[in-house]
Amino acid sequence: MSDVSCIGFLEYISIGKGLEAADLISKNSDIKILLAAPNCPGRYQILFTGDVGAVKEAVELAQNAAEFSFLDSLILPRVDERVIAALYAPNADFVGDAVGVLETMTMTATIEGADTMAKTADISIVELRLGKGLAGKSFVIVSGTVQDVRAAMDAALETVRERGVVISSVVIPSLNRDLIRHIL
Repeated sequence: MSDVSCIGFLEYISIGKGLEAADLISKNSDIKILLAAPNCPGRYQILFTGDVGAVKEAVELAQNAAEFSFLDSLILPRVDERVIAALYAPNADFVGDAVGVLETMTMTATIEGADTMAKTADISIVELRLGKGLAGKSFVIVSGTVQDVRAAMDAALETVRERGVVISSVVIPSLNRDLIRHIL
């Protein structure tokens, strides 16, 4: 995953328009699609990588062609590699003294929050779930010391609050160890 320098993320309310956008940007921008798939509730998500200029070009191209179906977008230069890794595989091996959960109404805000958390404090990303089985909601679970998880959560909230899509944020010190196997 170390070759991922910048990511772009596009979220559509139409599966057909999302697929059309994925095709458009893959043919007309110097980007690599990492994920392009439908998601709940009838949304379409596109995650891609490239240099910052190519990612910006792809997002602009997709937004200009979106019509009514475009929901949100994100460009993350220098994305933290833990964010990309968490998209592919949850990891409960690093559950520390505290657990934090950030839940939002969009996949885009959750990715942005997770990246902010990873860059702000010494935390592990336990899980990053984008929409599937959640009626379009998304969440990130992080772990570390109570102080680090609180700092990460505060920073993430500061970053994504203006989007107006935060559902909840919690920091749980000393999570009952029996619950760890149930959070994935």
